[in-house]
Amino acid sequence: MKHRLYQISLQLISLLLLAISCTKQDKPGSGFALTFEAKAVDAAFAGKAGAGKGVIQTTDSNLKEHPFGVFGVYSDVAGDENCTNVFLSSAAKKVSWDIDKEKWTYDDLQYWNLNKFYRFRAYHPYSGSAFSINAMSDVDDIFIEYAINAGKEDLLVGFQTVESTASNIKNKVKFAFKHALCALEFKIAFKNDPFIEDGYTDKLKSFHLSGLIPTGTLQYTHEDGNYLSDVIKWDATYFDDGKYYEWIGSKPFPKYNGSNATTVFDDKGLVFCIPQTCSPAETKQTTVNFKTEKAGNAIHSAPLPKMQWEPGKIYSYTLLVNKSDLEISVTIKDWDEIQANEDLFL
Repeated sequence: MKHRLYQISLQLISLLLLAISCTKQDKPGSGFALTFEAKAVDAAFAGKAGAGKGVIQTTDSNLKEHPFGVFGVYSDVAGDENCTNVFLSSAAKKVSWDIDKEKWTYDDLQYWNLNKFYRFRAYHPYSGSAFSINAMSDVDDIFIEYAINAGKEDLLVGFQTVESTASNIKNKVKFAFKHALCALEFKIAFKNDPFIEDGYTDKLKSFHLSGLIPTGTLQYTHEDGNYLSDVIKWDATYFDDGKYYEWIGSKPFPKYNGSNATTVFDDKGLVFCIPQTCSPAETKQTTVNFKTEKAGNAIHSAPLPKMQWEPGKIYSYTLLVNKSDLEISVTIKDWDEIQANEDLFL
């Protein structure tokens, strides 16, 4: 009888061990889950908590407030076109920050396959009112249609490759997101001119830009023949003379002393813009237009100097007003400073 009970106990232990073994084997591939880590690293926008009226600029501190989308594939050879989707669908996987677990999570958790070459292409946020993701998007080409008058989202992109070695699969896929848009900032003051008395002020009553490209398609892609690279391209061709970035209010502006110019837009003063050529031709001028209290209904208008607005850069314009002209200078923040001064008749 004891021998019989001993045999039964051994059988139960064997079944239990088998069940545990099967549970472990249910995890496909290596058994290590594929997880993500993300941050915003573009120094050009550092320290800007807000941008324009109602615009929220994405920084490392608020990146987690919205999910991001990611495409992923793996192959036997690095950068091979013959590849397999990481996720169950070819559509972008939504990855969200879990406050309780304090990590990025997604549905249908996937596991690493050993000794493969992975590549991931991502965008942030996952959705928004200013943009839409083209259904043709995949890991090698993300197409995003953006309209500046439809919403105010900051748009970021990131790319990463991983070779799934035994050591690498223990780590998270790390995205360093960068800004795909550019940002504009405008400040105004009176010239530091001896003919303008110290303490002289006026009030800015309205401001807007005209003559720019309001819609465009971002192609977050790769260099020709190199699927292990990332390139930001914008297809933006529709030039419009309508009003954009309109501001109405009342802000006093002083005589300029080198640092006291009044910022036009609210909330840290930035607005996001599609990268493009500013004032691309004589017949296509990007123009600042504004009214002041002392000038009444007169509209001051002047073209901005021609230059290329590039992704991930802030273009800070200072408007120095005299009684008969306007000087415009522009500085590219956190990169080389370019002074493009023009004296323009008002």
